[in-house]
Amino acid sequence: MKKGIFMENWGSRLKEIREKYEYSQKKIGDAIGKDITQVSRYERGAGAKKMPRHFRLDLRSVFQEEDIAYVEFGSTKEYQESHVAKPSPHYQASDTISVPYYPEVYASAGGGAMVYDSLTGTEPMRLSRAFVEDFLCVPFNKHIHVINVKGDSMAPTIIDGELIFISPLNGGGIIDGHIYVIMYEDEIYVKRIRKVPFSKRFNLSSDNPDVGDIELTEEQTAACMVIGEVVGQMRRNR
Repeated sequence: MKKGIFMENWGSRLKEIREKYEYSQKKIGDAIGKDITQVSRYERGAGAKKMPRHFRLDLRSVFQEEDIAYVEFGSTKEYQESHVAKPSPHYQASDTISVPYYPEVYASAGGGAMVYDSLTGTEPMRLSRAFVEDFLCVPFNKHIHVINVKGDSMAPTIIDGELIFISPLNGGGIIDGHIYVIMYEDEIYVKRIRKVPFSKRFNLSSDNPDVGDIELTEEQTAACMVIGEVVGQMRRNR
């Protein structure tokens, strides 16, 4: 990275990191689901003022965590200090939010995992306002919840053993290509939803090229319950 220079726009920082690894705009576009023209616009400072939330997950297929933090926030240190929730006895209620973590619930990035009905309880997880609003990019009072991931079908975007933050759909629309937690045939999956043109169905897509997608009929699609969108993920400290 260029020392002593703070690149204001996240698109400029994206270009800086892309050139560092000698990646083409096409490689980045393939990762985030955009064409070369759109990637070029981002790098020139046009388009979204903040890096779209789902790019953070998509860019994991080409960049390291510290690179993504730099692209989004301009400083890895700023990301670590301002956007990672840490337990503290000095929390003020107005600056934190308590969200439910389901320690016994696993969303499968593989062949299916246990369902919400089988959980025996939740644990409160306190998150800072900065983490919720700036990192997860959801309203501070949003009813997000946290579950575990098991399996590698979504690697390298989401890794086995990570925690994922879910924003409930609650009747909202599904965005093609985004990552969701879905209940299908009494099992929970974390997959990228790919809508099938000119139909009422979608497929459950894996990011790992070695794992096949789950192709659904219209009847199977209708039977799916889309619980919510994955708005962030975090590795657990062991």
